[in-house]
Amino acid sequence: MAGPVKLMLLLRAANPGALVAFNQHWRNYLNGLLENDRLGGLIRIVHNEVAPVEVRSIDDEAVFRWDAVTEFWFDSRGEADAAVAAIRSDAGSGYKEEIVALATHLLVDERLLHDSGIRPLPVKILVFFKRRPDISRPDSQAYWHGPHARLGMEDYDATAFLKRYFQNHVLGDYHNADTQHEYDGSPEFWLESTDVLGMVGPDSDVMKAISEDEKNFADRASIVTLLVNEQEIFARDAQSAGWVAA
Repeated sequence: MAGPVKLMLLLRAANPGALVAFNQHWRNYLNGLLENDRLGGLIRIVHNEVAPVEVRSIDDEAVFRWDAVTEFWFDSRGEADAAVAAIRSDAGSGYKEEIVALATHLLVDERLLHDSGIRPLPVKILVFFKRRPDISRPDSQAYWHGPHARLGMEDYDATAFLKRYFQNHVLGDYHNADTQHEYDGSPEFWLESTDVLGMVGPDSDVMKAISEDEKNFADRASIVTLLVNEQEIFARDAQSAGWVAA
């Protein structure tokens, strides 16, 4: 893939009872990478702390929860790959071992499908899914990007409550060593307030329709939905800082 690429690093704390320390340690580690200039071609970093809220559950026994998701934007695929190698090389050193050894990373093509222009947007939801096992990644992503998106946004007017909507498409030639969590896509939604969370819950009409349609491209048992608090760690300059939720 030529041009900018996005890296999504999914993290799980070794000690679920110490999430505050976990997130602080990880932010300290990211700042260390920046201070030592170990992330060439970096455009932006945001860190997302996962809230202890079950927005949507497919199967309580199958749900795998992550504790944080860090997003990086780089000028090129090669620089994103180099960043992954740098982070992996730190495994085995104190708290970094607890974090890095439990991390899954995804290289994605970020696509903006809708932006209402409304600000602020304080509520962010990240979703991760694997494709249906009998279809290819390109076929799964094509259906998700086309008929599935139109179903929600046009047939059910999901844009009434989804004020900003990205699709993060995992690169076609990318394969994660962590095959258990080799996701194929990550929808990203922004809402005006928590008052409309019910609209993305399992009992709303739009989510019932979307849930039924997911069977056409996704392994529904793999779906993970996370309510997160985004914090910007680094932006190279104002022009490349991405959009501002506030």
